Amino acid sequence: MLAALEVWRKAQDNLVQALASDKWKQRNWTLHLYGEGKDRQILQDLIMKSRMQQKVFLEGNTNDPKAVLEGSHLLLQLTHIDAMPLSVVEAMALGKPVALSNIGDMPYWISEGENGWISSDASVEQIDATLERAWRQREDWARMGENAFTTFMRKFPESAEENLLQQIEAVIMKS
Repeated sequence: MLAALEVWRKAQDNLVQALASDKWKQRNWTLHLYGEGKDRQILQDLIMKSRMQQKVFLEGNTNDPKAVLEGSHLLLQLTHIDAMPLSVVEAMALGKPVALSNIGDMPYWISEGENGWISSDASVEQIDATLERAWRQREDWARMGENAFTTFMRKFPESAEENLLQQIEAVIMKS
């Protein structure tokens, strides 16, 4: 997850709580939270209290999101408030499936079970349910990543300059 450490917006506390259940503790996974923010200590305390130090890592800010995403299996953007984080588009451009909340423009990019998963909200229960669906499809993540890249190629606009030039040419042709 690439996001400011602000639980009221980004719900990392709910994510950690969802993953703190016995079923998740027994599974082979790690969560790397990239970002800084006022709630770093709250999250660190929650990780310690939940005994998740070997599973959940606060990585701080990164200057190389591409390297972070290339080293990941999927991106989580399960948040309370978001519009359309660049990290979602970046992950899809690198062929990574995405689990995200049904807010902002994010769901426009995801087809449930095809290139990612959509959580109805960022509550602990819904995050758990969304991650469970993702976990059950883990053998398909590579294919889903390919689908994510295809979606990126289809939906991401060509260069803004080229797009503007085409619009100007269309107006001139009508004159």
